[in-house]
Amino acid sequence: MIVLLGATGVTGLLATAELRKLDCAVRLVGRDADKLQKLHDETGFETRVVDLASSESIANAIDGTKVVINCIGPFSDHGDVVVQEVVKAKAHYIDTTGEQVFISAIFQKYGEAAKENGIALAPACAFEYAIADTAATLATRGFQDTDSIDLVYKMKGSATSVGTRKSLYNQLRETWFRLKDRKLQKIDPIEITHMTPLADKKRYRVLEFPGGEALLLPLHISVRNVRSYMVLPSKLFKIDLKIPSGIVRGFASAPITGDFLGLALTSKGSPTKEEIQTNFGTVICKAYSGDLSQTVVAEVRDPYALTALIVAKVAETLEKNGTKATGPCAPSMIAGADYIVEVTSELANWIREPALQLQ
Repeated sequence: MIVLLGATGVTGLLATAELRKLDCAVRLVGRDADKLQKLHDETGFETRVVDLASSESIANAIDGTKVVINCIGPFSDHGDVVVQEVVKAKAHYIDTTGEQVFISAIFQKYGEAAKENGIALAPACAFEYAIADTAATLATRGFQDTDSIDLVYKMKGSATSVGTRKSLYNQLRETWFRLKDRKLQKIDPIEITHMTPLADKKRYRVLEFPGGEALLLPLHISVRNVRSYMVLPSKLFKIDLKIPSGIVRGFASAPITGDFLGLALTSKGSPTKEEIQTNFGTVICKAYSGDLSQTVVAEVRDPYALTALIVAKVAETLEKNGTKATGPCAPSMIAGADYIVEVTSELANWIREPALQLQ
């Protein structure tokens, strides 16, 4: 059985639709009994109400399952006790987090127990990190040792769920890390600069951010350095900036400015299905090894639907076939990079640029 936590949210509803296409028993779990009843009437799936403040309630919600998909964010607020109970139940764990601090915390707290219990602990199966993880796997094929991997996200469309915006707010209040010389290093200062990641030499304004790749890629790729960047609107910033990370955390955490920012990010309700379908973007992965570089690009559309597709397919793989990868896992460690490329082909256009000899 596959259990879906957060079945009535934006991502959860899309994941429910994907799970209906599979030949697997499914249980839908959420906090709103009326919404769950409606889903039961539509799908025929078993449903259970959960109280996230109660470990006993969570244990009951996931009882008897083989795989748990967690779509209840922000994960830093609600995820720890869920992972605790899933690991106790010896079920495989998948979620859709983008929060670096949460990934780090559950790897440290539950990674060993997950490995001992023979289960996969696989956070960050959402479109961004699952796509980036797959792109990095493809870009480093043939490399025995990788000097560095740069991930660049260029997104268009601002329709985001309340949970996504709350997660962003939580991230702004935390210390940010990159991978440098195989160790996590604090990102300070936070820089707005420029990059030319593609062969066409197009110049992008970028902000380095705390990507989950710094934690996920070293699990299965021998790499020294990992950095993640977000492309910014070129009209918004005309000059390079260096902002002390403490100022950002202080602004986001202070009683007045932090409350205002939190309200601004979360006051708007969740988008409609039609609104989120207008989102699209590009994920660029550039890997370097010695005097060679290799670039893989994924052009994606409808990221929430893509996330739902990925978690459903990874869950199906775990439910039907299990996995040799146990403990902390990246998405491609479970299903394989080629499989993720295959199942996402309708929503992601994968481009592999020819390997380049560095000057």
